[in-house]
Amino acid sequence: MLTADLTRDIAERVAKWLRYAFPRNTAKEVARTFSVSPHTVTSWLKAEYPPENRHITTMIKRWGFPFLRYIYASLLPSTEDLAQELAELKRRLAQLEPRLLLDQQMAMDPKAYFQLHNQAELAQLARTTAQNNRCSESDPKLNPEVSWRKESPEAA
Repeated sequence: MLTADLTRDIAERVAKWLRYAFPRNTAKEVARTFSVSPHTVTSWLKAEYPPENRHITTMIKRWGFPFLRYIYASLLPSTEDLAQELAELKRRLAQLEPRLLLDQQMAMDPKAYFQLHNQAELAQLARTTAQNNRCSESDPKLNPEVSWRKESPEAA
C-alpha cells in the first residue's frame, strides 16, 4: 500500500472510530476529550488527515489494543493469517509434546532411553529395507519378473 493510501486509510478509520465513540456532538466531544481545536477535529472527521502521533498515542491509551488494531489493520496480518499461523504452531506443539514427555522420562530412567534407541534403530532398519526392496523390485537384474515383463510381447 502506498504511503498516501495508507495515510488516507488510517484517517478514514480514525474518523469512523471517533463517530462510534462519540455518537452525539462528535466534534465538540472529541475536541474537549483530546484538547484540540474543533477545526482539527473536523479535519479528522472528514478524514482529510489522521491525528498526529501524540493524539494517536492518547487515543491508544484510552481505547487500547482494539483501537490500535483497527486503525492500523492494513499494516497488520489478517485474522485468517493469524489463524493459520496458530494452527501451524499447534501442529508443531503436538509434535513436540511427546518428545518433551520422552525427554523427561529418559532423564529419570536410562532404561527408557535404550529401549527407544533400539526401537529407533529397528525402525530405521525397516525403512532402509523397505526402500531397498522397492528399488530391487524395479531392477531387472535383481528381479527376473521385471525382466520377463519387459521382454514379453504381452507386456507391450
